[in-house]
Amino acid sequence: MRNIARWTIPAAIAMVATSLQCAWSDQGLTGDVRNTFVEATMRSCLQTQLNASGNSGVPVSVIQDYCKCSANGLADKISLDEVKVLEAAGSAEKSRTVMQSRLEATAKMCLEAAKKNLR
Repeated sequence: MRNIARWTIPAAIAMVATSLQCAWSDQGLTGDVRNTFVEATMRSCLQTQLNASGNSGVPVSVIQDYCKCSANGLADKISLDEVKVLEAAGSAEKSRTVMQSRLEATAKMCLEAAKKNLR
C-alpha cells in the first residue's frame, strides 16, 4: 500500500466538481460532496492497491479498510474551496503536489490500522 499519491485526488476532484452546490464545513467535506469524494477516492485507491505487486497476499478486506480509512481521512482534510481551486487548475500533478502531505499523513495512519488488522 505504497502508491499513496497516484490514486486519490485527480479522480476524486473531478467527481466532486460535479456536485459543488452541496454543503461544506471548515473541517472537511460534508453531504453529497463528501460522499462523491469518498466513493471516487475509494475506487481509485482500490484499483491501485489491488494491482500493486507489494500487496500480493494482503487480504482484500484489509485493502478495502485501508482505502476507506484513507478516503475518509482525506475528505476530513480538504475543503470545498480547495476542491474548486484544484479543479480549476485542471492538473492531476498539481493536485497530487498540493495534497501530498495530507496524503502521506492519512496513509500512514491508515496503514498502521491496516497492519493491526493483519495480526
